[in-house]
Amino acid sequence: MSHSKKMPLEISMNFLSLMVLTLGFLLVFYKWSILGSGHIKSFIALPLIAAVVYVAFTFIETSEKNINLPIFISEDRSKNIKYNKLLVNIIKNVMVIGLVVVNWRDLSSVT
Repeated sequence: MSHSKKMPLEISMNFLSLMVLTLGFLLVFYKWSILGSGHIKSFIALPLIAAVVYVAFTFIETSEKNINLPIFISEDRSKNIKYNKLLVNIIKNVMVIGLVVVNWRDLSSVT
């Protein structure tokens, strides 16, 4: 059985987090063009960290040998892999969206 097929929840969460990440970068560059580079230069760090988290967790999610979590344990190995991949996907997307939202809040305080 192929384990590479993604569930609709994973696909929608990946799409949402990539959209939020893209909007986060666009907002940083928009504020950068308005206010200049002095104040905004430090605000690029959180979207970059979010992008690194997204890439790293996507790598972990795609490899079956990296998914060895003792959270979902059953006799069916494919079921374990499926739900552990879902858990890694949820953690990845919550972290990415959370980092971008924190950055948005910080950017909104700079005027």
